[in-house]
Amino acid sequence: MKIPDMDMREEERAEARRRKILAVRGTKEGLRFIINCLRDHHWRVRKTALESLLESYSPELYIRDLIDMLYEQDNAGARNAAIEALVSVGKKAIPYLKRAFNTTDHDVKKFIVDILGTIGDPEAIPILLQAAEDEDDNVRASAIEYLGRMKEDSVIEALIKKVKTGDTWIAYPAIEALGRLQDPRAVPVLLEALSDRSLSEPVIRALSMIGVPESLEDIVPYMKDRRRSIQQEVIKAIARFYDKGVSIKYIHDVITRHLGEEATEVIARLVEERDKETKAAAALVQAILKDRRAIRHLLDLASEDRFREMAIDTLQWIATEFPDRILHYLRAGFPETRRIAAEVIASLKDRRFYEPLMDALNDTDGHVIGIAARGLSFIGDRKTAEAIQPLLGHPYPDVQDAAVDALYNLRDYLDMYRLKDLLKDDNERVRKNVALLIGRCGRIEFVDQLALLLADPSTDVRKAAVSAIGMLRVSKAEEILKTALTDEAAEVRAFATERLASAGTATALEAIMFMTKDPDPYVRAASARALGRFPDRRALDALIGLLQDDNGYVVTQAIESLTRTGHPRAKEALIELLQQTVQREIKRTIILALASFVDTEEVIKPFLLSEDWALRYAAVKALKEIGTESAIKTLRYVRDTENDPTVLDALKEALGDT
Repeated sequence: MKIPDMDMREEERAEARRRKILAVRGTKEGLRFIINCLRDHHWRVRKTALESLLESYSPELYIRDLIDMLYEQDNAGARNAAIEALVSVGKKAIPYLKRAFNTTDHDVKKFIVDILGTIGDPEAIPILLQAAEDEDDNVRASAIEYLGRMKEDSVIEALIKKVKTGDTWIAYPAIEALGRLQDPRAVPVLLEALSDRSLSEPVIRALSMIGVPESLEDIVPYMKDRRRSIQQEVIKAIARFYDKGVSIKYIHDVITRHLGEEATEVIARLVEERDKETKAAAALVQAILKDRRAIRHLLDLASEDRFREMAIDTLQWIATEFPDRILHYLRAGFPETRRIAAEVIASLKDRRFYEPLMDALNDTDGHVIGIAARGLSFIGDRKTAEAIQPLLGHPYPDVQDAAVDALYNLRDYLDMYRLKDLLKDDNERVRKNVALLIGRCGRIEFVDQLALLLADPSTDVRKAAVSAIGMLRVSKAEEILKTALTDEAAEVRAFATERLASAGTATALEAIMFMTKDPDPYVRAASARALGRFPDRRALDALIGLLQDDNGYVVTQAIESLTRTGHPRAKEALIELLQQTVQREIKRTIILALASFVDTEEVIKPFLLSEDWALRYAAVKALKEIGTESAIKTLRYVRDTENDPTVLDALKEALGDT
């Protein structure tokens, strides 16, 4: 067990070595010291030495030293630092690495292959091809793997020759590489290798990645193989062919021709696998075989993000080809199942599903009702609009929103004058949603009726009226909205303030400026957002004035609006506030905002040393956005002394570290 004091002294000594690196970097005398520090036992010292070497010296001065470090078997840290440095040098290191490959040390050869493969430049292909002939199994296998990653046409024939050797240890990675390259020239040799039991799994995978439809004839019979792993690979291969656009009919015919009635039962077993990739592929193939059991599995898979797109696409195909098979799940089952079924059916916009979707308007689940309403809006008519209209008063807000969307889509079938009468309905939800619908439809002839709603007892209705009036392109809308600026509810005043900005007139600006004095901070914040839409000196002055507001939320909204102006006076005001305020959130917001202005880098940099991690985090984000060479260099410098994990993650992201 280490003694804490000893640990502390060692940390201090390491920090001293690190600071010396920074002091001597770039000098001729410092080069040897920095190279030796790559062998240091402390990772921070090695990291600083590595960065200093790469930033301050020409590669020709140290590449040979790095290659020599690959031989240091008793110092893994030095070897890893040398490998990282050589990869960072990139293409310039390749000639040196080619010469260094002529060694009897197989470990060093393997390191060189890894470095060349990671660099990934076509100039490395000749040496990788040479390495693919090496007597050491690990060197050969790694070289073949990297050749497959390079996606260069010149390596195809070499990899094909590796498959033909019959040496499983070499053929296996070559097959994997050919699969990644997806070149059809590899198909004949892969089909030859398919009969080799030790290679059948990678061959099936490679053939499906290449995706030549005819090769499916050779893959499907392996569904009868007793090896579970092979069955799993075949089912996933079939799914890949489908993803590549091979027709459902062709896949169906190949499977039934080779497996007959046995196919549905083999796949029924695979669809129960725990492995989700296998399960998803099996469910897809079940659907292709017109097995109604697939629907249940696809509905389950659709609830998971990674399988959702595939499941929905397949369910859409089933619903199109066999509409009766999915309707059961729209009418029965758990709400989540009904929602997905409704989504699939609604997305098709197919008149065949008109009646089932109309029935779904009576579902007990609000999501199903909303999905059905939106789906009907694309295939419906006047009767549909009449059926959806009562949903404007539904208790669930999501259903109300869906009803407004649907009726807007069906607006050509609406009797707007009858709808207007609902502005007087006893149900406040109806009044609110009818107002929003009239606004969205742009019916300027009803502006006076909407204005009457500004005296409605319901705050939600008055807010909706303000929103609707703000949507209407009519001159009197501005004057009506101004009357809402005196509403008793702050929410309504805030809504009216923001909607006035769309008028863009001098009188609207004056009204918004007046609202910067409102007693409610929610309204003052709305005025800050609205002022940001005016390219006017008075708006700029008002926003700068809001920086002195006693509410932090108002100040942050003013900061964001000032940022959008890009005005030099805005920058000056923000810098001044940054120096004066003690409020952490305001400081953080200003630091992030300053990244949008020119010549603010030096103002931001000191906050990288703040005691507050949130301010350091903001400074990192801001300097990343600025992105100059000096900003990135500064971020590299502070990375070695940062201890907070959140800030460290931000630094890694900014510097492109993995």
